[in-house]
Amino acid sequence: MPDDPNIVFHTEDTGATKVSLMLDGKDVSRLWIIPYDIRVGAATLRMDGIGGVGTEDVHRNKGYSRRVLEASVEHMRHRSDAAVSMLYGIPNFYTKFGYATAGPMCWVTVGVLPPNAPLPDGWQARPFQTNDLPAVRRLYERVTARGVGPAVRADDARAWRRLADTATLAASGEPECRVVISPAGELAAYAWYGTDFWYRRNLNRDQPEWLVFGEVMAATPEASSVVLDVCQRWGSSPTATPTGPAKRVCITNPPDHPVVRAATYTWSSVTLRYAENGDSMARVLDLGRLLTALEPELTARVTAARWDRLVTLAVRTDIGTGYLKVSRGACEYRGSQSASAGERATLELPQAALARLAFGAADPQEIVERLDEPPADVVAELVEVLFPRRHQHMYLPDRY
Repeated sequence: MPDDPNIVFHTEDTGATKVSLMLDGKDVSRLWIIPYDIRVGAATLRMDGIGGVGTEDVHRNKGYSRRVLEASVEHMRHRSDAAVSMLYGIPNFYTKFGYATAGPMCWVTVGVLPPNAPLPDGWQARPFQTNDLPAVRRLYERVTARGVGPAVRADDARAWRRLADTATLAASGEPECRVVISPAGELAAYAWYGTDFWYRRNLNRDQPEWLVFGEVMAATPEASSVVLDVCQRWGSSPTATPTGPAKRVCITNPPDHPVVRAATYTWSSVTLRYAENGDSMARVLDLGRLLTALEPELTARVTAARWDRLVTLAVRTDIGTGYLKVSRGACEYRGSQSASAGERATLELPQAALARLAFGAADPQEIVERLDEPPADVVAELVEVLFPRRHQHMYLPDRY
């Protein structure tokens, strides 16, 4: 696509890039490209998030958002080092720009407990304090280390700056965040309400009688059960919802999270909400960058599956072709067929389907069976090994 003279790119101090369509010197349609590092198991992907998409009311239905998005995708593909782009989208719009649903929205709900319900012997809960931040960061890193979709947060990440600000709020009223201290005196869990998290607000708007938490973390089964109790007691507070105590407590964690696993030992409901071409969406920007970045996780999966054949898999998409050399205990990206070795096979699919595979958004065999041309048996086996079903999830403090 040729450059659009009315599209302006401006990199802000935050690192985000504002993309604007200008008419007569006025910004009439815009979005922001927000750089992230996210985890996919043992791999780290550079991801460009798309947020703040909007057009002034008087200029709608003129194709301006389309022009801004097309220019943004071209910019990310050719002038960025990102492997993928993600966004939270309305149904049946972003597919025009190559995005596909990357996974369900996830949460668990439980009932409330009396405010004076005791915690197990030796466990305590108290408001978050600024000096808790290093321990909270370590806990987040531990819990998300092998997740799919969580942001890699630097020490000065926006999420941590937001959390640090909650210590001031705790001194003046209801805390935004509570931490759980183990009998050994260690910070073992935390529950962060997140007043200003947009997705938490959206979910609460749909379920006004719920107390919805933005981020709840614990690494061990016992700590997970205790922080769940803390959240349930929080729900019985007279100020838990605008109308009084909550009827349900909602924790926005994926189903493989330790806290959600703890919830399955009590009366609970785990929700996976799927959207047809909406909600969490992703597309591949550059095939080589994606497959190279995924090498550590693909190698771990090949090793775990005890794969013992030498296969060069051609991954052929609408944005290019790359090659994966898969052997015992290794999976390496190769940019050209000249480097092929062993048995040769081809996986031909749209980049959007590859994005879904990369994030484990659907059963791999389901994606294979929906392809126009069924692949060879060895390809179907490799897809099963390399791209198992996972639960892609970015925690609410990082959503854009």
